[in-house]
Amino acid sequence: MANLEKEFKQIDRHLTRRINQAEKEIGRDYSVLRKELRDEIGKWYALYATGGVLVYSELTKYDRIKKFNATINRVVGENYTDIAREIRSAGRSSIKVSFNVTMDAVGKKANRKIRGIMKPEIANAILQSPHSGLTLNERLQGRRADIQRSIREVLTRGFNQGLAYDQMAAVLSEPLEKDYAKAMRIVRTECHRVTEAAKGEALDHAAKQGVKMKHWWLHSDDERVRISHLFMGEEYSKENMIPYEDEFTNPRTGGRGVPGNMGTAADDCNCRCLRIAEIVGVR
Repeated sequence: MANLEKEFKQIDRHLTRRINQAEKEIGRDYSVLRKELRDEIGKWYALYATGGVLVYSELTKYDRIKKFNATINRVVGENYTDIAREIRSAGRSSIKVSFNVTMDAVGKKANRKIRGIMKPEIANAILQSPHSGLTLNERLQGRRADIQRSIREVLTRGFNQGLAYDQMAAVLSEPLEKDYAKAMRIVRTECHRVTEAAKGEALDHAAKQGVKMKHWWLHSDDERVRISHLFMGEEYSKENMIPYEDEFTNPRTGGRGVPGNMGTAADDCNCRCLRIAEIVGVR
């Protein structure tokens, strides 16, 4: 039998590097967003504040509040476009590397040329595959609307409390930090999900071309592994491989599929487990 564990761990190392890169890029995007929001708020304080305080009642005059909220939505929306673009870019990069490395590895281990390419429409389908009922674009749109609403709510409370500009600029940190954490969770979850899906796409090509395989579940073997995935690693260990055509089943969550694509948030969110394939024969 030919084990693909080494090659699949290589894919996982690329995934880690790409996620780290995305975290840095998105961190810079949030820094830009914070600065632009502070600048815009400063303009409104300069125009309408009295004694350094801008009260909400002053903003309600002459439809100013509508213009203010529109400005906040615009600034957040423009910057969130860059954040969403980086998340999608990280996903596409992960798909490409996972598919190509898997195709090459299976071909070498099976001593057979495996035919197949990752067509753009397939890559996009993997990237946008519904997760918890929503596509990636729909989740990103939802996140943008949520952070717009959160920032407006924080600012409205600040105006009602009579906060000065410096205080108002400071309270922006909380919703932005929370949203950054959520963006990072999306990056980690989505990159892992599409990496495993692209790996499966390559393995499907091999299976259709006569490569017989089994697969097993490999967890990360550290303190962050969820208990149910420790169970999966024992239930579907290297010594207890199942046919490639069979799905993994997690009785503790009801999830079915492969790591990152089990169909439940309890399984898929922040999952780092790997599906490892073994070639057991070639027809």
